[in-house]
Amino acid sequence: MLLLKKIDVYGQFLLLIAALLDVLVLHTTDFIYGYFIVGGWQLLSMVIHYFYGQHKPLSSFRARYQKIIYILLMTGIGCLVLPALAATELFHGSIQNDFLVPVGFFLLFLYAAILLVGGAFLAFWYTWFSYRELDTWKQRDWVHLR
Repeated sequence: MLLLKKIDVYGQFLLLIAALLDVLVLHTTDFIYGYFIVGGWQLLSMVIHYFYGQHKPLSSFRARYQKIIYILLMTGIGCLVLPALAATELFHGSIQNDFLVPVGFFLLFLYAAILLVGGAFLAFWYTWFSYRELDTWKQRDWVHLR
């Protein structure tokens, strides 16, 4: 698991640096690809640590991160369901439809804007505490070698 953790942490560093260089040096406007690549890597890492990381000490930040991700996923599903529900025939022609469609799309836009800013913070935060976990794991392996 230590080798997998090293690949995970150094891969996160490389992906974050590549995404930053792509935007800052090359001045590309397609920064959203970096969000999806880094975010996908970190979600996969989170799932792997959830199932296979029980035998190693994990940071308390990881539990907080997982709760935040679950809340964001549930909020995103709610923001998608409201406009979809309003667009169906269920509320067609009613007063609720005139209210739900604009409110639903506003909430969806607000959610996307929050993720745009918060996603970058979450990516750096996840990389930081993953690095701290790797450092703890390395120190623990050194203790076993004595």
